Amino acid sequence: MNKLLLFLSITPLLSFSQTILGKRGKGELIINGSIAGKIDPVSYIYAFFLDGSKNGLDSSKVINGKYKFRSQTGNTTLVTLYLKNPNDIDALKGKNMFVFLTEPAIVRVSSMDSFSNAKVSGSKANIEFNRLEIMRESYSKQMHPLIKDYSLKEKDNDKQGMALIQRDIDSIRAVIANMYIQYMESYPSSLVVPYALSSYLNMHNFFSDNDVEVIKRIYSSLSPGEQASYYGRKIEKKMGSFAIRVNMMAPPFSQSDTSGNLVSFDSFKGKYVLLDFWASWCGPCRRENPTLVKVHNKYREKGFTIVSISLDRPGDKIKWMTAIQKDKLTWTHLSDLKFWENSVAKLYRISEIPQNFLIDPSGKIIGKGLFGDGLEEELEKILK
Repeated sequence: MNKLLLFLSITPLLSFSQTILGKRGKGELIINGSIAGKIDPVSYIYAFFLDGSKNGLDSSKVINGKYKFRSQTGNTTLVTLYLKNPNDIDALKGKNMFVFLTEPAIVRVSSMDSFSNAKVSGSKANIEFNRLEIMRESYSKQMHPLIKDYSLKEKDNDKQGMALIQRDIDSIRAVIANMYIQYMESYPSSLVVPYALSSYLNMHNFFSDNDVEVIKRIYSSLSPGEQASYYGRKIEKKMGSFAIRVNMMAPPFSQSDTSGNLVSFDSFKGKYVLLDFWASWCGPCRRENPTLVKVHNKYREKGFTIVSISLDRPGDKIKWMTAIQKDKLTWTHLSDLKFWENSVAKLYRISEIPQNFLIDPSGKIIGKGLFGDGLEEELEKILK
């Protein structure tokens, strides 16, 4: 579901266009679709293409139960079909949407009444995608009751119960991540490797030296076209973050605080510092803020502080400062209000937020990607 919400988050940037019929050209994907027996008439089918050449939402008029899409792409593409405009919340319902992965080909998609029973033919990539998804889903189903139980423990403020459930969830996620690695190493020429590697990278905030070597090896095996694809670019950007490693010295920087005063990071030497990357518009960041408030209040008298770098957009200083006040973040806040072009974020190779680095009094990075109970446990070990 998360990847589908990602689609919706960028739909305001997309434009609609009518599909033009014709023969398939080189590197072109053509989708011939049919939907029969629909109880509620459907005038248009919408398609979202996530690839390296076209990030757009397309629409096709349904005529006699038939519709057609085409997309110029030289790479494997993740496609989402919708029975309703994706801006409609009902479009996210399982019966109204269908996701599949395909290489450039002439693909047939058939369904009855809704997309809950949709079938794809003509795509080798989709066969491999389904195999991988079935393997993943068998583990993901084990997480559903755990996530439900975690929510109940959270409502009861049962920290111990939450911690125990979180360990079980993390254990299952580790199994899924290992499954992705095994799949990619077993089928190095599979059309789904770029998708699988990108998915694997999204499962972790920290990678060991061995993980990094495996990731680099798999990435280097991709073709130039795959490396230039949507997933290839995501992988490359994530790999850039490997340059900032645990046990290296934190790169120095200076940036302005909320009053416009230039603050040097070197001025925090002698303390344990959590360098936190966030933004007022980032939901997961805001949900993590209560944890930061808790650890700051608990350990600030023991030589610990937080320095937050905001990736807020140009012109959004008021939103940034309002979020600081509302979330009661009483530590140092810096930003140049340049969104993803924030100079410190680029220096630390930030590809996603929230993200953080724990830095010791000498200026050495001793932790990365510490969140929730994991952050508090790490600080307890260091500062007890």
